[in-house]
Amino acid sequence: MIYKNEKQLINIIKFTPPLFIISISIIITFLLYIEKQIDLKKQKISIQSEYIKKKEESVQAEVENLYNFIIQTQGKIEDKLKKSIKERVYEANNIALRIYNENKDTKTKDEIIKMIKDALVDVRFNDGRGYIFIYTFDYECILLPINRKNEGASVKDFQDSNGMYLGREIVNSLKDKDEAFLTWYYPKPNELDSSYKKIGFNIHFKPYDWFIGTGEYFVDFENSVKEQITEYMSNFKTDVNNYFFILDYNNKEALFQKINGFSNKSFRDLTSKEDKDLFN
Repeated sequence: MIYKNEKQLINIIKFTPPLFIISISIIITFLLYIEKQIDLKKQKISIQSEYIKKKEESVQAEVENLYNFIIQTQGKIEDKLKKSIKERVYEANNIALRIYNENKDTKTKDEIIKMIKDALVDVRFNDGRGYIFIYTFDYECILLPINRKNEGASVKDFQDSNGMYLGREIVNSLKDKDEAFLTWYYPKPNELDSSYKKIGFNIHFKPYDWFIGTGEYFVDFENSVKEQITEYMSNFKTDVNNYFFILDYNNKEALFQKINGFSNKSFRDLTSKEDKDLFN
């Protein structure tokens, strides 16, 4: 019996330390594993947070760049419009002067006038909207490309939507100078119930005491600038999950960066699930 107890004691002494060490090792390994998993989770959260932060900063910077571009562009729309129509009228005036100077000694006035009209009647600019008109300082219409039947008629009593006598105002604006801008309001051809701001530029053609000029609806030029904005937007890298859009709450329209053939749409047209997912 004593011998058996001694053998058990010897076994205890022999096997307990290794078992203890193994148990402690397992516990330590498990604790280290748990700690490692916690650290990995913290690192994952930290990496995700850092990634999200960088993406937010990147998106914010890109949106601010686009916003600043739009604000700067918007502030210069009228200046750009004035510059555009002024250049076109200068060109028309130079053409008329060249025709006059080259033919004044060999052709009659009527012949020269016809040559000038023929040279300018088909001139178009600003995406085909712009044209050149000519009137005398006595209010006679010399050239009106969009309505030739009015040539020869008087515009002395012609009024814009606000009751301004347009011909008289143009003549008054050129009394003390050779060129001038003027703003008036008038319906668009297909929107006779509305009135739109129109900016014009006129120059005094001295040989025949005419004024040569043009006018452009501000809203039409503004819309063409919107197209420039979409072109600017296209310079940003994009895909179906990363793109720009601008919402026009007044006109209920959405201006989208071009993605997969999708560009501008009205809110009213966003009916399909695919379209609506663009906002998700």
